[in-house]
Amino acid sequence: MIRFLNSQPLLLPAFALALSILFVDLADYTSWFLAFFVILFIVLARVVSSLSFWLTILATLSGLLLHFHELYKMNRLSLSADREVAVLAIIEHEPRDARYFRKEVIVKVCQTTNESLTGARLLASIARDTPLKVGGKIWLRGQLHLPKKPMNIDVLDKAKLLHRKGITLELLVYQDQPIHKTANSHLIQAWAQSSRQWIRQQLTKGINDEDASKIILAMFLGEKPRNGSKIMNDFKFSGTIHVFAVSGLHVMMVGLLFTLFFRIIGIPLKIWILLVITIMFFYAIITGMNPPAMRAAIMGSAVLCALLLGRKPSLPNSLWLSAIIAMTWSTHCIFLPGFQLSYAVLISICLTGNWWANRWKWLTHLDPFFPRSLLSKKQKAIYQIRHKSAATLSVSSSAWVGSSLLIWLYFGLITPIAIIASLPIMLLVFGLLSVCCLSLTIGNLSDNIAEPLNKVNGFIANSTHAITRFFASADTLRYHYKPWSHGERVIIYSLPDGGAAHYIGIGGGVLLDAGSANHFYTDIWPSLDRKGARIDSIIASHSDVYHIQGIGEVMKKIPIKQLVIAKSNNRSTTHRSLINQANELNVNIVSPTRTSHILTNNSFIEILDTGTPSYPLADDRCCVFLLHWKDQKILFFNDAGGKSERRLRNHYPELSVDIIVIGKHSNDHSLSVDTIRAFGAKEIIATQAYYPTGETRSESWKAQLHSSGIKLYLLDQTGGIKLTQENGELDKEIILHYPLK
Repeated sequence: MIRFLNSQPLLLPAFALALSILFVDLADYTSWFLAFFVILFIVLARVVSSLSFWLTILATLSGLLLHFHELYKMNRLSLSADREVAVLAIIEHEPRDARYFRKEVIVKVCQTTNESLTGARLLASIARDTPLKVGGKIWLRGQLHLPKKPMNIDVLDKAKLLHRKGITLELLVYQDQPIHKTANSHLIQAWAQSSRQWIRQQLTKGINDEDASKIILAMFLGEKPRNGSKIMNDFKFSGTIHVFAVSGLHVMMVGLLFTLFFRIIGIPLKIWILLVITIMFFYAIITGMNPPAMRAAIMGSAVLCALLLGRKPSLPNSLWLSAIIAMTWSTHCIFLPGFQLSYAVLISICLTGNWWANRWKWLTHLDPFFPRSLLSKKQKAIYQIRHKSAATLSVSSSAWVGSSLLIWLYFGLITPIAIIASLPIMLLVFGLLSVCCLSLTIGNLSDNIAEPLNKVNGFIANSTHAITRFFASADTLRYHYKPWSHGERVIIYSLPDGGAAHYIGIGGGVLLDAGSANHFYTDIWPSLDRKGARIDSIIASHSDVYHIQGIGEVMKKIPIKQLVIAKSNNRSTTHRSLINQANELNVNIVSPTRTSHILTNNSFIEILDTGTPSYPLADDRCCVFLLHWKDQKILFFNDAGGKSERRLRNHYPELSVDIIVIGKHSNDHSLSVDTIRAFGAKEIIATQAYYPTGETRSESWKAQLHSSGIKLYLLDQTGGIKLTQENGELDKEIILHYPLK
């Protein structure tokens, strides 16, 4: 062991640095468990050598001080929330489209009246038509606020993600003025953006196949395909989605390509090594300086510098060196999935590569008594193919072992088929990168050269997609954790802007409303997709865009059997488009009537009221549903108004329910406390928090509920709610905190 540690002097410092960062970040009882290992590493380093000892001490102190200072700055910045500010900022990254005709972009503050903000990084929400250029300066005026907490199950925790990127505050911009001048500190970033734009155009010349263009740009630049969910799913379920993230694999392939080229044309060692190092860093920079890409560039440079100095290169030592540089540069990077996956794969290859090579050795078996000189050219070629295949499979197996645990934790997916799928995919990726490099160099001379090269790349991209589609179709060769594919549950989503969506995971599965299109993708689809929700029917309560617009997106992604929706409403274009879309997809359209829809033997949905179609207010055209779930009854009053309430009391005088889910709104005094008491409900879940005038005084609707002993859950305060049943009793799982008293 001492000999092993002595051969890798940077191993202990790298692990000590990582654990010291975790010690500061966690700050709980587990921190002392981490402290024990840090001390253990320091003791081991003292036994190994004096150099290792002092490097480990230095790494430990650096991790403690750097991360403590980083957290201290971010905590100070949080005190500036809810303030109006004017700042001069620098655009750090390319913007991305956001909701409400806005775009989000990371900026660095270089001038402001608030000293604590100087040098801080903010996520600015700017009008979509504002011209932005990476590295450019811009005056911004707006309101600072903390990122919102996730309100639903399995949605993106924006606050946590931004925190790991060193960002504490968001800036809602309502006034901006771009300055057409690039900051000297961001010349490299500005150059990288213009290079990416040129590369996009160069690599897609002459390609008419949109999917092929998306795959090429995804593999070479790491750009996520827009509207390419089918492509993404094929690569994800075949276990090869990593080829869409520019990582060490891509950087090392590009470095290898140019190494072979420079050596073939006879460039001297000292010159081609420097050229390859430059090219690797160039590629890592123009693809966004992601941690895996920068790690590979640093590792490759360390190996090549060792060759340049006449030293034997050490892959493990270059790995630890790159980890130390990355964690020192940004102490938060250790918490990012990309960083963790990248190093987990490399560590696994270092530790298990030889073991896996022995497991795949049978592919290279050759009779030891057969003279190699007697092999024909064909036999030698076949033997080389077997040898390269065994080497690729051993690396692929090691990489899969290193990444499988993290992929399971983050995505609930295990794909052992990736070991086999990686063999042809890696060859095709290498070919695609080779043709990309040719198109960017030789093809740059003329479109007549670039377009044929790009068409070849389009063929490679489509071939890659076809192979991943084949492996992805083998459902039995992977395991995807889908807890909502069995059992029974009801999910009440918390949506802004008066929207609503409820998933009834009983029987074949029903989605009652689906929010707006934006809310569907941010708050609803993440949980439905990851949890494997089963849905065969959709019910639309009424034609409000914040209730039914997302239904169209559901039908694009899931084969729906029936859609329960009122007859075409000429006042709502969204309503009409849903009817047309359902007809095109051959979805059975059912007009709501006072009837029941069976879910299981002991559960069904009863439509109590279909509203008044001729009434001018949308709330009085709203359907009301009653879910009979074993021994429990949940009334979905939705956004129904006072007229619907009176009809319910007249038609169902003996109605008894356990929970009522309503959309409390400011246009109508709906669902009075007297009605709630008459129905016998003990709990109310309100999907909105808007109240008509007269319901906000001391004798308000909420106060009357409280005095009647009825619990009120406001979703804008509790977050989404998950209902399950056990032994005839309803259990509630609340995303944020407990109901109001």
